[in-house]
Amino acid sequence: MKHLVVLLGSAVFAVGCAAASPALITFRNTTRGDAWSYGNDHDGTGQELLARTLDAIHLDPYPVSRSGYGKNAIPFDMAYLAGLSRRFAKPLLPWMQAHEFPAGGLVNPAPGDAWRMWEQMKPFAPDAIMWLGYNPSSKGSTFPLVNPASWEKAKEVHADLKAMPKPTRSRPPLAIVRPYSARALVCETGKGFVHPADVVLRQFARAWSCDLGRQYDVFEVPPYESDKAKARRRKELERYAHVVSSVDWPGALNVARGYADKTLTWNDLRRIRGELLGRFR
Repeated sequence: MKHLVVLLGSAVFAVGCAAASPALITFRNTTRGDAWSYGNDHDGTGQELLARTLDAIHLDPYPVSRSGYGKNAIPFDMAYLAGLSRRFAKPLLPWMQAHEFPAGGLVNPAPGDAWRMWEQMKPFAPDAIMWLGYNPSSKGSTFPLVNPASWEKAKEVHADLKAMPKPTRSRPPLAIVRPYSARALVCETGKGFVHPADVVLRQFARAWSCDLGRQYDVFEVPPYESDKAKARRRKELERYAHVVSSVDWPGALNVARGYADKTLTWNDLRRIRGELLGRFR
């Protein structure tokens, strides 16, 4: 029986989790920025590869900052990772913000923030939650010390989690196909995004998950794969009523058509998000 939980760095992952020790429950925080961020590719992996290999789906959407509560941080990230949790039948284990991080603009959550974070997590039926805090000497104090009232609210969060029925995650009607071939071409310059197909797909995902409050399953397509792997994905995609992608894909709607060879600014992307929202509302 698996009996120990560990956090993995890239060095251990390179050996192979099961090979390193099949008796361990292995997980690591797989997000940098948000779930769609290209910063997640720093170790040469991807969210789907990690979801296949690790024993739990683990992420850290932190919404409480100096500028206020980022209402889209949790639904945007959780929609992506909850989809992988469904597909691979892995436990969903998100971090909850219990710290400040001045360099990144994060501040300690107030009691209302702690409950709001949980209310946004609940629709994704997490199997468990963790609270991230730091030693006071690290200048990222944890709210049990800085804001005891928030720690008391955390007890209510855990009581509510404990009272929840066992999570059930039914397949949503939509699948997003995200090929590496489009993702690898994106280049952000001072003037905007060059080869922005994957960025347009991201705008669709933001409209779908944040503006419409809907869930989806994501399929990351690697640059090279076997015929067997391709056939397995084709069969799996047949189970969805709707499929969208950033490229022309069999049976899928290409939401980035007409944009792949353009340079798009953030204003362009906000406009496209609005257009997509109106189209799929």
